[in-house]
Amino acid sequence: MSFESRWNLRQVESGILEGEALGEIIRRGALAIQEEHGLATDGLCGPATLEAIQPEPKVIPGRLEVPRNNRADIARVYGTFDYEESEKQRGAIIIDRDWVRENIVKVVFHTGKHTWCHKGIAEELKTTFEKACKASGYTPKSAWSWVARHQRWDPNRPLSLHSWGVCIDFDPKLNGVGPVEQSKLYQHPEFVEVFEDNGFSWGGRWSKYPDAMHFQRTK
Repeated sequence: MSFESRWNLRQVESGILEGEALGEIIRRGALAIQEEHGLATDGLCGPATLEAIQPEPKVIPGRLEVPRNNRADIARVYGTFDYEESEKQRGAIIIDRDWVRENIVKVVFHTGKHTWCHKGIAEELKTTFEKACKASGYTPKSAWSWVARHQRWDPNRPLSLHSWGVCIDFDPKLNGVGPVEQSKLYQHPEFVEVFEDNGFSWGGRWSKYPDAMHFQRTK
């Protein structure tokens, strides 16, 4: 981040820049970005405008070890973070900003869709998804990884692996929780096999809480 960007960010964080003034500065900045990149010039800082100025994701070279499915091993491989409970959304958490900036990156799939995940699995997730789609003939329309929350959005449960960005859910409406036989992923076993061959566990094999949409990068 440039000095100017950091300086401006401090103005916002300190509350000096807020309200109508902040909205107008963002509008003018969005217009400038849109004109520079040939986008529709509406002055709204939406996904396409943000996409135009976001840096390329940082990816760890090589392949991370696949940890066992326990908190100690997950933390050893993927790291630890401080967090606080959200006051507005039950079961959601707010993770330390520095950890998020250092570890959570954007991944663009071969379909043009994207998600955010842990930088240590970013390239692996991208290539595994493409292989699974080609091998099975099934290309999920929805794929999402990083969500900072407790399991099942229940604050009394442990943190979900989505909080680390090391699992991913595909087409929740077609691959729901419960009996997996009618799910798209059950009907396309080649998709599941590719992910399992690349170090991911499939939630559809869980006996107590089968979760067909879910793959996580643990043993």
